[in-house]
Amino acid sequence: MVALAVVGMDFREGPTGVRASLVALDSGADSPSAELLGSGAAHGIARLETCSRTEWVLSSENAQWAAELLRSSLMTRLDEQGRRMHLKVGPAAAHYLMRVAAGLESLAEGEPAVGRQVLKGFEKAHAGRQTDKALNACWRAVGSLIHRRRTLAPSASAAGVHSLAAAALEPLLPGGATVLVFGQGAIGKAVMRALGRYKPKAYNRASLDAFRVAAVKADAVVVCSGADAPWLELPARDDGPVVIDVGSPEQLTGTQGWQHIALDVLLSKSGLQLPDGERELLEQACAEAGEALMKALAAPARAKALEAIDSERRDFLEVTLPRLLEGLPAKEQKRLRASIASFTHSVIKRTRSEL
Repeated sequence: MVALAVVGMDFREGPTGVRASLVALDSGADSPSAELLGSGAAHGIARLETCSRTEWVLSSENAQWAAELLRSSLMTRLDEQGRRMHLKVGPAAAHYLMRVAAGLESLAEGEPAVGRQVLKGFEKAHAGRQTDKALNACWRAVGSLIHRRRTLAPSASAAGVHSLAAAALEPLLPGGATVLVFGQGAIGKAVMRALGRYKPKAYNRASLDAFRVAAVKADAVVVCSGADAPWLELPARDDGPVVIDVGSPEQLTGTQGWQHIALDVLLSKSGLQLPDGERELLEQACAEAGEALMKALAAPARAKALEAIDSERRDFLEVTLPRLLEGLPAKEQKRLRASIASFTHSVIKRTRSEL
């Protein structure tokens, strides 16, 4: 039976820079994931990246062993003392995956963005021919759960890293403050909405020169770009304006004179909680989705077992039994055939109900 495992590091276990290093280490033809797939130790691997975590979901007949290999290889290459990666197998892995996708493992509980990022991870793995039937089943299960999440936790529809950024920024801003948002991807647009009362101004790489001019006088800047390494330098200031960098990895190379708040700082603060009723419904939905996924993963194994048993039954009735009945009267042969056929049919029926 193909089993499921999840290996990863979240914001509790390692800072943004370390998690970004893990992603970089698992790139290329000689990456730990590629080695596992190439050796047949794993049948499928999908890497899931969000602002607060990096997870690997893998399928294998020996999922515990394969996951241990992946974790060991990544940690050896990382060479970060004192860091650890979590590892979950079987039902625990399925349940955890659903909790991640539903946002219950996020600092902003129920955030919808993380579900979309999880789906994107499976989509990318599928495009790279790194998924199998088990991971495709995970992909479908996550999609179904995310669809339910919208109904079960409606108050979380606007929650996410952008909410944490707004909560950290607003107490520091004077009325009528000038706020700039650099980066207009999904998070950048969400930050624009969260800080709407300040009428923030939007910028991106295409308007970089205009951004640098505006940043000289801005009261606050939120950086939401998504480069693979730090690259953006703010103009030096001597009056202490605020800048929040929600990039993963960090995007800023220079912040002289700025009050700099990085993503790790946001993730170290108190989170945003769902109402108790919504959390309970979402918890139940995650448990049900995890159980349904495990049943789906077990279905091929059940079908294969039944097929093997039925094949043995046919061989016995058509090959072995006739030899055993040789020399017996025709009437006795007929009676024994009927009795044995009835017995084997009962065995198949009972096995089918128990598996």
